Amino acid sequence: MSTLQAKSSIRRTLSGEHEAGVDFAQRHSGARRRARRCAADSAAKGEAAKSSAPKTAAEQEQAFRKRQQDQAKAAKESDQKSAEVQRKEENCRHARERLAQYDIGGRMTRINPQGERYYLEDAQIEQEKARARTDVAQSCQ
Repeated sequence: MSTLQAKSSIRRTLSGEHEAGVDFAQRHSGARRRARRCAADSAAKGEAAKSSAPKTAAEQEQAFRKRQQDQAKAAKESDQKSAEVQRKEENCRHARERLAQYDIGGRMTRINPQGERYYLEDAQIEQEKARARTDVAQSCQ
């Protein structure tokens, strides 16, 4: 080894950049990480082994009944949501039809408590048209 190579080797050793020293530190820190990972994996496998152990007939029956109850509950909630959506769509459609009738114009009739038919005045028609617009705005969001 030449003197120049020896001097650079000594400098690296003194400054802590020696390859063997860096490799040693890296090797041992990696070993610690692997040991921690291995311990965590074995703990998870132990829990999985406990849960995958053969269940008794009573435990299987209980799990089955719980799944059935969960499915029934989910189906009921789904039916309620679809009924609510259908109701909202129907209300929107009716409100739009009413507004369209008022926009078409012409004479509008109603039946009074005595069972007689009467015609709405222009002011009443405008009030009903405004009410129909608010109903559309509320129902068709």
